[in-house]
Amino acid sequence: MQSLDLIPVQVRLCDLCNDSVTAESCTVVKSFVLTDWGAICIECWDLRIERRVSFKIVRAYVKSTIVEDDWITRPLAFLTSS
Repeated sequence: MQSLDLIPVQVRLCDLCNDSVTAESCTVVKSFVLTDWGAICIECWDLRIERRVSFKIVRAYVKSTIVEDDWITRPLAFLTSS
């Protein structure tokens, strides 16, 4: 049997270093790039990503911007089997 677990998200994190990139108010606290793979802070993008061409950039967010896009409030979803 499979189940869908939804985990509410208060802040978004960089998917590489786990630093917060947004606050609870949906304000960007660390500039980041949203890609088809996930959110990656600019520091990780510059220092840890070698093959940037393999990522599709959805949008870049600059510090202090308020994120108004729908994805910001979506919970994380995990499909698990028991």
